[in-house]
Amino acid sequence: MAVDDNLLVQKCKREKGDVNVFIGTGSGGHTFPGATRKFGMVQLSPSNGVQNSWNFCSGYHYDAQEFAGLTHTALSGTGLGDLGDFLLTPICSSRMKRLKLDHEDECAVPGFYTIEFAECNMARLEATATTRVGLSRFFCQGAHCRLRFDTTWGQNSKTIQSKINIPNAKKSNNDILYFDGERQSSGFGRKRDTSGKIQFRALRHLFFSCLAMGVKRTITVSSKIIELHMDNFLEIRCALSSTSIKKAKLNLATEAPTNKSFVSIAHDALAEWNTILKDDFIIDIDEHMLGASVLRTALYHTLLTPNTISDVDGTAPLVFAPSFRKEHPSWTVSTLSTWDIFRTQFPWLTLFVPSAAKATADSMIRYATISQRLPKWLLAESETDVMIGYHGVAIITNAFLKGLVSSKHAAIHTILATTSSNNEPVVYYHKRGERYPSRDHVEAVSTGLEIAVDDTCAARVMEANGLRGHAIRLARRGSLYQAYFDNASSYFRGDDTEHFDPYEFHYSNRKNAHDFTEGSAAQYFFTPALVDPIGLIRLLGSVEEMKKRLDALFDPTFLRIQHGARDVTGCIGQCCLGNEVVHHVPYLYNAIRRFDLTQRRINDILLNSNLFGSGPDGLPGNDDCGQISAFLLLSALGIYPADPCSTVWQLGRPIVRAVNLTLGSIDQNNKKILRIIAHNQAPNHPYVQSVYLDGMKLSRSYLYHSELIAGPLIEFFMSPSFKPNYLSVAPSPKNQLEKKILISSRRRQTPRQRTAARFSTKNSRSSLFRS
Repeated sequence: MAVDDNLLVQKCKREKGDVNVFIGTGSGGHTFPGATRKFGMVQLSPSNGVQNSWNFCSGYHYDAQEFAGLTHTALSGTGLGDLGDFLLTPICSSRMKRLKLDHEDECAVPGFYTIEFAECNMARLEATATTRVGLSRFFCQGAHCRLRFDTTWGQNSKTIQSKINIPNAKKSNNDILYFDGERQSSGFGRKRDTSGKIQFRALRHLFFSCLAMGVKRTITVSSKIIELHMDNFLEIRCALSSTSIKKAKLNLATEAPTNKSFVSIAHDALAEWNTILKDDFIIDIDEHMLGASVLRTALYHTLLTPNTISDVDGTAPLVFAPSFRKEHPSWTVSTLSTWDIFRTQFPWLTLFVPSAAKATADSMIRYATISQRLPKWLLAESETDVMIGYHGVAIITNAFLKGLVSSKHAAIHTILATTSSNNEPVVYYHKRGERYPSRDHVEAVSTGLEIAVDDTCAARVMEANGLRGHAIRLARRGSLYQAYFDNASSYFRGDDTEHFDPYEFHYSNRKNAHDFTEGSAAQYFFTPALVDPIGLIRLLGSVEEMKKRLDALFDPTFLRIQHGARDVTGCIGQCCLGNEVVHHVPYLYNAIRRFDLTQRRINDILLNSNLFGSGPDGLPGNDDCGQISAFLLLSALGIYPADPCSTVWQLGRPIVRAVNLTLGSIDQNNKKILRIIAHNQAPNHPYVQSVYLDGMKLSRSYLYHSELIAGPLIEFFMSPSFKPNYLSVAPSPKNQLEKKILISSRRRQTPRQRTAARFSTKNSRSSLFRS
């Protein structure tokens, strides 16, 4: 029997101020406080037992007052709920009454969670995890405590089939019980045919193998639920697998063998996270400028996804093709919300954990080998088809340009297959050089704009490989965003709208439909600038007009939220940072050489807006698999990937005094340290007077990825006022292709066509570009 020495709880209470895992568990952050490892398959986290509620997408919300138990999986920061597999519930009475949740009795740090119960003879539970195994132990005051293991429970998901097997119901002398089983469920995932019509809900299939120590009696409630009776102590270790019960058993035996104690595994988890969050991220920051714990927690949240889906021997679900390197076990990952993470979280991984970025890219490519297209929102082994665009192309482009794909040939093939797929109706129109008609399709304008971004990204890969024909064709399609531009309003808009307000959210003249996804025309105006800020300036006519448009987005008089736009939060004017659409916008001032305004906007966002903080409501919106946390973290460091399909990082306004960031590497043997120092740092010093890279003064407003991964010293010199300077702006990869497109087009045109094309550019809502 284990001794209740309470040492882990005491350690948790001492260290909980260093990283606050409860940030984002309140308001609409949708994070979870449970125990997990970096990119873990298991998230052993508390559940409030509330179904079908937007606030409980992760299973837990700080404002709830009930404790339903621990689940072995949870989503981090998503806008839709799912997972919540295999619920462990302490039982205090015969009526299955839920326990009260008092936050004074909770403690959580990365890798460990505990809670005490004043009203129950089940005195306390503790939870920790390995990558694929969740370990929990329960302490009982007196005797005859009970614990229920339920395979039917799921967070906002329907259990299609589940079962528990007890191979040997007769317990050994050591009161050890082995049991295993599976759960098949459907949540927000769904399968579509080639026309886009929903055929049936996609199924997740998860297997488990558990070891329970301290069992006095087992009661089979049904084939799907069992109760475990205990005296003073019970420990349960449950390994998961997405492939089979056999592999779950292998994961259990490998990661949590019986000769390794719960305390030892918990200390391993704590030590691993401490190394990452404290040793690899040494930070000096004025506590009046956000605080170190807020940034460490942001770092923590960026490392929760993607989630490992392969077993310890590399086995992965069949939807992933075999590894490119068959002689080595492959690391396969899932939980890929590409619409969110392509903007900041994935570029952050290419810098800090390139092995995870490479695993993400390779997993997506292997998935596309079977499905013939890159995933859009991959949950476990199921494509959910949530959100717009095919931003897997942007992710593969980023990885490709940074040398983080195992097979360049496979990457090119999957990009071409995805951009040619009929799965996206918009592709049919863009192939013909036509805009996506909003009269027939919901969210047509935002879809068209984002697909154009992805096509531009694809063109860069083709150009880098000398595939000139494909590059020109895709770049021409990438320029089709101009076809959605309305000269009268100077905004992108639908083609059949009678009334148009660019500041109205979820706008459309049709009931229950809209032309934009989770945003307004004012916000989506800047979507093309992700990859083509110069082209957007040309549409407006001048740099001065671009500045006016940027300033207007931050003007609070233009904020008008309508139609229950719950994702539109954290707003400074229409710059709503609780959603991803505008994350790059503050850095667009750099493109018009107003570096002072980029720095002032970032200063206001991070320090003067109360959008980020140390409480449960410390995030401005859904964390979306670490995307918002990545925006916070990188902005605080003074660097940002405003163009997510390039190797350029924009310079902003750091709020740290100093940071030593240990960068990962593919082989783990060649780690570099990126050092950032902000001299004269203060809340009232928002402007950057100069930047030095390894002692050399920079004459540009950006850095290259190759410079960052070399481990340089970056020095910012801060000032209370801005001194005008003439830094160069980042070159536009799109401009290099425009000349080739123009030359190629002229070769095929008659003199009359060339003359007509010269004048038709003013009517950009027509079909200008033919592929």
